[in-house]
Amino acid sequence: MIYKTYVAEAGNAAELTEKLDTFFAANEGIEIVSTDQSHGASILFTIIYKQPAEKKQVGGFTRRE
Repeated sequence: MIYKTYVAEAGNAAELTEKLDTFFAANEGIEIVSTDQSHGASILFTIIYKQPAEKKQVGGFTRRE
């Protein structure tokens, strides 16, 4: 299983929301494994996720592995 990480750094909640919305729009179907948020001079939000299983064509049907 391969896990990927996405980190968004933002100066305020509105900027963080925009970055997260963009990430999720571009990565539909992912399975989130873990999230973490920390505050300091900026907001740092980390997502660990797995890509959805690739679909493969088998005899005219779609199968997920």
